[in-house]
Amino acid sequence: KKKKCVAQKNFFSGLFPRGVQMLGPLVLLLLVAAGAQAQELDCGTLPACAETVAFLFTDEGKSDLTTYALWLLGATSFGLEGLGNWELCTNTGHTQMCVLRTPADDPLMVRGLCVPAECGEDIYSSLQTAAAGEQGQATMPHLDQFLQHCLVQPWAATCHNSTSCLEKSSVVVKQIVTHFNHSTGVSDYHCGDHKHTGMDASGAGAILLFSIIAFLCLGDLALSYLEAARWGASAGAGVDSELAVDDLAAANIQSDEAQPLVPNTSGSYGALGHGANGSAMAAAAAAATAATKPRRPRRPLWRRVFACFSLHDGYHNLIERSPARSLSALDGLRSLSMFWIIVGHTADFMNQNFSGIDNYQTLSAYLGRFTEQFPFGANLAVDTFFFISGVLTVYVVIRRFQKKHRMDNVLAAVVFRHLRLLPLVSVVVAMYAGLSTYWGSGPLWFRMEEETAYCRQYWWSNLLFINNFYPVDFHQQCMPWTWYLADDFQFYIVCLLVLVVYLRFSKTAGVVLTAVLMLTGIVSTWVIIDHYDLKLSDGDLQNKVYDKPYTRITTFAQGMLFSMLLLDQYKERLRVSQRGAWLIMLGSLGLIFTCVYTPYDFFRAPYHYDHWNSNQNAAYVALSRPGFVLGVAGITLLCFLKMAGPVGAFLCLPIWEVFGKLTFAAYLLHPILLRTFYYNEVHLQHLTDLTHAVYAAAFLTLSYAMAFLFYIGVEVPFDNLVKLVVGKV
Repeated sequence: KKKKCVAQKNFFSGLFPRGVQMLGPLVLLLLVAAGAQAQELDCGTLPACAETVAFLFTDEGKSDLTTYALWLLGATSFGLEGLGNWELCTNTGHTQMCVLRTPADDPLMVRGLCVPAECGEDIYSSLQTAAAGEQGQATMPHLDQFLQHCLVQPWAATCHNSTSCLEKSSVVVKQIVTHFNHSTGVSDYHCGDHKHTGMDASGAGAILLFSIIAFLCLGDLALSYLEAARWGASAGAGVDSELAVDDLAAANIQSDEAQPLVPNTSGSYGALGHGANGSAMAAAAAAATAATKPRRPRRPLWRRVFACFSLHDGYHNLIERSPARSLSALDGLRSLSMFWIIVGHTADFMNQNFSGIDNYQTLSAYLGRFTEQFPFGANLAVDTFFFISGVLTVYVVIRRFQKKHRMDNVLAAVVFRHLRLLPLVSVVVAMYAGLSTYWGSGPLWFRMEEETAYCRQYWWSNLLFINNFYPVDFHQQCMPWTWYLADDFQFYIVCLLVLVVYLRFSKTAGVVLTAVLMLTGIVSTWVIIDHYDLKLSDGDLQNKVYDKPYTRITTFAQGMLFSMLLLDQYKERLRVSQRGAWLIMLGSLGLIFTCVYTPYDFFRAPYHYDHWNSNQNAAYVALSRPGFVLGVAGITLLCFLKMAGPVGAFLCLPIWEVFGKLTFAAYLLHPILLRTFYYNEVHLQHLTDLTHAVYAAAFLTLSYAMAFLFYIGVEVPFDNLVKLVVGKV
């Protein structure tokens, strides 16, 4: 004889009268459908979640079910987005919040369901068990009628007879039914606050690393104070002066390792500024000055290690102005590009793949506005960095070749480049993988736990700069935004090999090889997009095209050609009239404007992103980046010739040098700040122009504030340490 399911009545007596519970529309579908069979359930075969829910359909629980259903229909929004009321749900002690996982390839919903505490991430399977009865299968005879009454009609009432809105509502309901019928439980829901407790090995390792850095920085402060008391002001000469005199070779190597995200610690772009010659002059000046003053005894090696971590030197390195440079406008270009990227990411992180917005139904219309093409076109700013990197790498190597009449060892150059990038990347990876999970909790915090778990598994691929290939799925990469560093490091190796041909054998052959590289990126992008029929809005564009070196090398090669032709072979013959300068400037700005705002035609038709055919999608993705960089190259050329007018004057403002030095750290840190803020939210964002502007300003400020700390406490100290080690080797 079957038993009747009975739960603790005090659970429901405290639950429903307070009117604070949200089981959610999807769960309600199961509750309504299960009523006819629930009284025949055998409680001995039910999990706790199903047993609790089944009580609602017993004679004893029917009054609570009626109250619950009426309250739910009256108080719950049946829209697609909503985390519910996190505070009310979690403060009862009887319930917890479960969040519907948003599929990465189909960001349809971010849905929060307040469920009985007995229910967890197996909520679907538990409720299906409760609805199955003796036959073992759930029956939902009134599902269509329920959806029509509770979802379609309320949605249509908000559409105001808009055809596109009505079409969208129809599609949405079909997807809900499909998702409901094919849900797998564990893979669809995440329940609880996901608060990270306890310390694992990665967290302990990160704390140890930061403790060592703090010890070295504070130790240098104490030692410098004692030395100043004993030797006077001459003891204040920091690590820079000693390195300039004693480790000139290392300093020269470092100055030649300039790249767009990582200027050398003197702030210059290697040979584009004072470079090796400037370092030699600085060393000679330091030696001459030192000869006229009483010198303290030479510091032992252990003291010089502490001196590398001088916060005083790091700060002065940041604010110190470099000598006049022919391409100082690069500071402005890369600083503004980094600003643009942070502004774009601020909006991107609101979408359903990250935190989610409660006005998702208006997102398509929002993207379709002409003015919104600028922040969402920030992905083009990355190509500015590739272009600058190509320009600097070729120019610096050519200058060193002209001075020494031979090329440096390619393998050694690659090793030094790796050593230049590795310290800051390693410290940020350790912080992200080991510590960031302790910085928050909430219904969306499971995303941070998932991403940092991938980081603890694949951190080594970042340190080898192969993370753009492994792991294959972009979403599983450790700090996935660092794909740029992997691409740039690989481009650097290819560039050195091309320069061997250019400098040792034939300049013409080197130029031809570079042109082939440029065309390779265009052709491979076009072929891949056409083959897979990818669109601008497709998430798979990231894995197949966006972060792969064979599709992104085009703009780096453009930078190489810029240096080879305009700054080397034809440098002395470059002549541009004032009228020609105006034409180049207008043409460059026109190209940039066209490449940024062309997607307006793609996004301006809400919900219908299929009016561009395969060739149109391929043409834009393959040609927009080289077109954008061609415009940047035109402005750079005019700045080099000092004919850029107000634009050149703005890009050469001294303030950009300071921001330029902080770019590398800001690039690595700002996505962590974005994730920490958005994943801590207990409500979905409401995307508006004002919200975006305020958030963007806040994240810009916080990103560069953190970048300042990491610059003087990590980037400059480890750069000094690399100089010291290389000088000894």
